[in-house]
Amino acid sequence: MDLRLPPAISVRQFASPERSLLLAPVMERLLWHHVAVHIAIYGNSGSGKSTLTRAIARERGCPTLDLDVVAWEPKTFGVPRREVDAQAEVQRFCSNHDDWVIEGCYENLIAASLRYTPLLVFLDPGMEQCLANCRGRPWEAHKFRSRAEQDEKLAFLLTWVCDYYSREGPLSLRAHEAMFESYSGPKRRITEQVVRAADVVAAAIR
Repeated sequence: MDLRLPPAISVRQFASPERSLLLAPVMERLLWHHVAVHIAIYGNSGSGKSTLTRAIARERGCPTLDLDVVAWEPKTFGVPRREVDAQAEVQRFCSNHDDWVIEGCYENLIAASLRYTPLLVFLDPGMEQCLANCRGRPWEAHKFRSRAEQDEKLAFLLTWVCDYYSREGPLSLRAHEAMFESYSGPKRRITEQVVRAADVVAAAIR
C-alpha cells in the first residue's frame, strides 16, 4: 500500500496540532484512494442498490458487479444458473480486484462475498419508496431489449416488491435480516432514501 505524501507536503508539517488539523482533509483523500474498499450492497428491488453502486463507482473508480448478471444464464430469460457456479463467479470477481462493489437481491450470492469481509450495506427504505423507485426507473438496457419490454414487466415487479416482506428464501426480507444479524464484519442498515456515496466509502475504510 502506497501512502506517500504529495511532494508539496513534508512529514515535518505535522509537527503542530494546528497544522495537523489543516492537513486532515488531505490525509483523508490519501486514504480514500489508497485503501482497498470492498462493499456488498443488498435489499429489496427498488431499494436504491444500483443507484448507490453507480455513485460509489463514480467517486472511487472501482469495478462493480450486478448480481442479476451472475444469477441467470447468459442470453436467456428466467433461466437460473446453478448456485455453485454463480457463487464461484462472485468469488472470482472479488479475488481479481483490489477494490469492488457488488449489489443485488440475492442473499446466497452476497453471502459468497462475505469471506472477503466487505462493508455489508442493507438498504431498507420501506415498501412505498421501493415501489416509487421501480415506477421511476430508467430503461435498464442490460436486462431488457427495449423500454417497452421493461414496462410490460412492471406490474410483476411491483408485486415482487410487495411480496418481499412475506415470502421465504434468499430473496426475502427474512433472509436479508438474518444475514445482516449474523455477519460479524462491518455493516450498515440504511433506511433513508438518500445515501451519500462518500459516507459509504468512508465507513468501508474505517
